[in-house]
Amino acid sequence: VLSGSLSSLAPGDTVSLAYEGTLDADLTNTVTASGVPPVGRSVSDDDDASVEVLEPGVTLRKSVYRGHDGGASCEGGPSLIARSGVAVTWCFVATNTGEVPLDVTVDDDDLGFTDIALDVAPGDSHTFFFEGTVDGDLVNVATVTGDPPHGPPVEDDDDAEVDEIDPGIRVDKTVSVGHDGGASCEGGELVTDEVGVAVTWCFTITNTGDVTLDDVTLDDAVLGVDEGDLSLLAGSLGSLPVDGTISAFVEGVIDGDVTNTATVTATAPDGGDVSDADTAATETVAPQIGVA
Repeated sequence: VLSGSLSSLAPGDTVSLAYEGTLDADLTNTVTASGVPPVGRSVSDDDDASVEVLEPGVTLRKSVYRGHDGGASCEGGPSLIARSGVAVTWCFVATNTGEVPLDVTVDDDDLGFTDIALDVAPGDSHTFFFEGTVDGDLVNVATVTGDPPHGPPVEDDDDAEVDEIDPGIRVDKTVSVGHDGGASCEGGELVTDEVGVAVTWCFTITNTGDVTLDDVTLDDAVLGVDEGDLSLLAGSLGSLPVDGTISAFVEGVIDGDVTNTATVTATAPDGGDVSDADTAATETVAPQIGVA
């Protein structure tokens, strides 16, 4: 009782009451007042009041993409395959999923990143971004905290993954005398003989990196051959696993003094290429005849 008395209420008088409690859901409640006069029946009246519980809420969606463009390409994807030193951007999209404004803070300890957006309205999102470079494999978790006007903060978290790769390829080229279906591979780096002598060029292609390579191509402009002219002894040009090897050869003849270079190229999982080159040579000698 704040004022007045419940035991006796004179005409025109008022009694004021208060009740303190807590709510965890919306509530419309009705109060009824009744009084007993000295003569006759009781009298009563009622009234209601409503309380709406406004729930705060926040979600975080984190992503990563290749390049630096001031966050213009946010959102990215949940993961990225890239090589060391490649420029990348991490995106953080914080959304107010509740019913009250929030001061939103995003923290990512692994990146050393923190930022805040004030008074984010219900239903609105705010995008943060951080630009950096690939420096090893990283699965990092970011946390968003939303501070409502009243009550405890709300939180959410999300992660993104960067997989650092180190692709590599090597080609070893040799040449040997004769045609034997590649049986004499590998030969050496030089054959010296007469013009027109049969020779075989051999190519050994090795995946020296840490990821599978696809779409292996070979070009030898001086010989006028590419991967379509190769006879495969082992492996596949379509896919070359880590430490895998492709062995192939091309048969021809000595056609003068020639030092020719073979270049091999393949596609890594990040969409970029790797390549390598190696040489082999033929030298001619004139036929000799003598009379005794």
